[in-house]
Amino acid sequence: DYSLYQIPLSGFLDKTIETLSSKTDIELETLSTGIINAISFQKELFGKHIFSRSIFEGNFRLNSTLFEVWVSESYKLSEPDKSSLLNNKEALIEEYRNLFKDDEFLRAVVSYTSGKGAVTTRFTKIKNLINKYLV
Repeated sequence: DYSLYQIPLSGFLDKTIETLSSKTDIELETLSTGIINAISFQKELFGKHIFSRSIFEGNFRLNSTLFEVWVSESYKLSEPDKSSLLNNKEALIEEYRNLFKDDEFLRAVVSYTSGKGAVTTRFTKIKNLINKYLV
């Protein structure tokens, strides 16, 4: 949950890994399957632009912050929610492209990525984008 994020990132990741070590095999399998499904959904939604700013600028390069936010938010979606986003794919992608014209969002995914404000910005903006296209 991004709202629990605290800097430095390494400490946050250490705490997250500690919580994973206490999960059962079934819980870990559920988590793993959910992450794989979220990635597959992103591939279906964005195709070759998955986790990249290339959807905006044309130069493909994986972006870890886009991976983080899209997988986290897609993981929570139900199948009807995913269908709704796919049914509104063109409009969602156009609005997503426009997010890259927003200086605050761009900084949150490119330069100042590990600060609490950047994490909150990118998650809030992507969550709002997703929610706009849910029925």
